[in-house]
Amino acid sequence: MAEVSIITFSLRDDAGKRSSVPVYVPATATQAQLEALADAIAPELDMVTGAVIEGITISLAHTLPEGLKVVTVADSLNGMGALFSFDAADTPYSYSVFVPAIRPSLVTLGVIDVADADIAAFVTAMHDGTAEADPSYRFANDLLLLHGVEVRFRKS
Repeated sequence: MAEVSIITFSLRDDAGKRSSVPVYVPATATQAQLEALADAIAPELDMVTGAVIEGITISLAHTLPEGLKVVTVADSLNGMGALFSFDAADTPYSYSVFVPAIRPSLVTLGVIDVADADIAAFVTAMHDGTAEADPSYRFANDLLLLHGVEVRFRKS
């Protein structure tokens, strides 16, 4: 599968319904080139849509790091996952991340052991991030402690 970056234009129509227009770009484009392309397309898109462009998101293609598994774990299905909920700073809301196909060995009688080393490492990565960047709530609020983790089922 070819890697691409995506420029997504978020639109809102007269009825308040939101929609998006994705534009796929070869992964060789730089951040500056993607921003220039988004700036060039936005006014042209604005002229042909009756909706309001509310935002532009640029998703960069990224080469996978070495050492990731290349074969799925037996009996791991996208519909059975884990919902990790974190407290977020300066808001009464929590931030949740659904991890699909939770490894079956991490679930015992419908409960996920948060003391498991792999679970703890994921929680630490989500909470602490790296020296360069930290995950955050959608309004850039810092993630605080893990509030809980539950097995959840979703359509896959």
